[in-house]
Formats: sequence, structure tokens, C-alpha cells
Amino acid sequence: MHWSSSAGRGLLVVVALLPGLLLSACEEETPPPRFRVTFKAEVDGAALPGVRITADGQVLGETGDSGELGIEITGVEGQAMVIEAECPEGHRQPLELPLLTLRSFQGLDPAAHARGIEMTIECPPAERHAVIVIRALDQDDKPVVNLPVNVRGHEVTRTNDGGVAHLHYAVPPNSTLRVSLGTDEIENIRPQNPGARFRFPTPMRSSCSIRASSDASGDGVGGCA
Repeated sequence: MHWSSSAGRGLLVVVALLPGLLLSACEEETPPPRFRVTFKAEVDGAALPGVRITADGQVLGETGDSGELGIEITGVEGQAMVIEAECPEGHRQPLELPLLTLRSFQGLDPAAHARGIEMTIECPPAERHAVIVIRALDQDDKPVVNLPVNVRGHEVTRTNDGGVAHLHYAVPPNSTLRVSLGTDEIENIRPQNPGARFRFPTPMRSSCSIRASSDASGDGVGGCA
């Protein structure tokens, strides 16, 4: 193409570059999508603050007083991320968490849409607090007083005037505790040193009636609730 003046040359250059500028604008990269995720940390069903959460090794933050951490994560549809959680002191670390798969939220509920993808993290307590009430009864359902109460073979207390003893223990989760009555000094008692075993998977208070009579035998005599 020919032109006869510098002014005309300038005009033609602008016209020639304009399609290129438009093409460049069209080729700008679209920002990656962002996915709303809500993490919920719990201990025995109660909200747990202070749980530190990471995704693919990157720290996302900590759960607040509500036990929740809401955040937007940049990624691609269907991307799987490794989630790790660090529970506060006094709690055990959770087992391996499932992968977090980034998915666009589908639904008409505005509240659910605001929460996005949800993941619950359990942080079990390092110890369970167990309260045990022991009632020592004879064959006539009368209380047996001043009877030694043994835990794991060691005397820890004695029954009171009502044949009752209270125990409070901090034990690891899923542990077993054997409680028995010391009857070595009492004649004609069967079985000798009757007792019961307690397992503590969750916070609990147990009440147990342990009988010592002439026709009873074996471990765990009586009933526990």
C-alpha cells in the first residue's frame, strides 16, 4: 500500500494496529475460578476453635469461636486437595482426612450456597473424664459399708454408710477400667472381690451395683448403667 504524506502514514498505522489491539484484549486470560469452602471443627459434637487447617501444604487459617473457618480457594473444577488439621492442645490429631474436591455449588438455598463445600474435622479429646458410682449390696439388697474399692488392684476408697463410693478418673479414650470390692476380710462371700469392667469411649457417668452374696460368681456381678 502507498501513501503520499507523513500525516496519512500516521493515520494508516493507527488503523493497521487497531485490530491487533482488539485481538490482544480478547486473548487476556480468564482468572481461575474460586470455590467457597467451610471447615467445621468439633470435639464430641461441640464447636472447637483454634484448629489450624492447611490445603496442599498451604495454611488456610484457624477455626474461630464458632468452630468454623470459611474461605475461598482458587483452583479448577474437580481438583483434589490434601487437607490437614492441627488440633489444639488437649486433643488428639484427627485420622487421615478425605481429599477435598473442588466443585461448583449447585442448589437454590442461599445459605447453603454461601457456605459452599463443607468439611467436618473431628478432634477427639486426649482424655475422657469418667465418673463411676459404686453401690455395694448384699444378697438382701442391704448396703455393705466400709468395703474397700479397688481400681486395677489398688484400694482407692471405701464405701460409705449407704454402701456407696464415688470415683472420678481421667482416662485415655477407649480405655478399660476394672473396679472391684475387697471382700477378703468378710466370711461366706461369693464371689471373692466381685467387680465390673468399664469401657470409656465417650464422656460418661456410670452407676454400678456390685453384689456379694452366697450364690453369685464371676466378674461383673450386678448391673451398670
